[in-house]
Amino acid sequence: MRAFFKTCLSQVSESRGKGFIFWADIVAESAIEHAKRNGMSVATVKSGGSPSGGKHIGNMNDQIRAFFIYDALTRRGFRARLIYTNDDMDPLRTIPPSAPDEDGERHVFTEQELAMLEKHLGWPYSRIPDVFGCHRSWGEHFNSVIQDGLSRIGIFMENYDNSESYANGRFLEVTRLTLSRMKLVRDVLSRYQRSAEKNWIPFHAVCSNCGKITTTALNVDLSNDTVEYECKGRVLAGKYVIKGCSHRGFSTLREGKLPWRLEWVAQWKVFQVNAEPFGKDHYEGSWKSGQALAKEVYEIEPPASLVYEFFLVNGEKMSSRKGNAYILHDLLKVL
Repeated sequence: MRAFFKTCLSQVSESRGKGFIFWADIVAESAIEHAKRNGMSVATVKSGGSPSGGKHIGNMNDQIRAFFIYDALTRRGFRARLIYTNDDMDPLRTIPPSAPDEDGERHVFTEQELAMLEKHLGWPYSRIPDVFGCHRSWGEHFNSVIQDGLSRIGIFMENYDNSESYANGRFLEVTRLTLSRMKLVRDVLSRYQRSAEKNWIPFHAVCSNCGKITTTALNVDLSNDTVEYECKGRVLAGKYVIKGCSHRGFSTLREGKLPWRLEWVAQWKVFQVNAEPFGKDHYEGSWKSGQALAKEVYEIEPPASLVYEFFLVNGEKMSSRKGNAYILHDLLKVL
């Protein structure tokens, strides 16, 4: 498979010699210009994903396209980084009927396994036990499957787990900045969302009573880096209802997360991102608000972008949560 990728790259070089411009070269040029404008000597290409299950080949557009952009940068002699953010602080929304084991083989969950997972709905992936028993958590298991699939086609990325980035303070300053500009955040998002709560606080703490990260922040004390919260539960992605336990408590800024729409932009600032590919669903929503948030709240320039199409199965979008997904391991068997 690595030989296949090398063949692709040689064909790219041949096409360039005939006057054609490869898409990755175009994005790489934009990334270099972005880096130079912002005083950076290294161009960072980022991709990321939530370890909700086996990441299918549609999801892997993120990583594979990021790799080609990174390769285009290095072929130009420009110093570059290829990073992956593992969004393992995201909550478990629903349970797929099956998922890949550590070798990428499809496993259909038993009733006992489904019952165990049911108890962890609303928990961050980083804190849910690995149902396969081979890793410390659900998040670590599926991130391992992702990285293993990429390594089989010769792609290696610097991995950053969001759970560690919050816990070790890597996101502390950007979280403080977000919460110190809450009114501005709400004003910006109100231009892109149908409804925005007047006193909404953009932070989700992990409930110390039930373990869910579907809490509602009530007050913020930036002098002590704490948030008061109530575990009310939430509706995730507009359709997954997660009930809370009604517990009220306090959390530090290291024991929760920013909402994803803000977290994505915060990652651009923390990792000094110069280019990132993403699917067309983000282009219609979070990318537009993300550009405004980057400029007005975080005071950075949005990275160079690349929007890609979905891959379909029988006319439907692939989904790890539905189980109609094919991962890199499946694709390699066919090839």
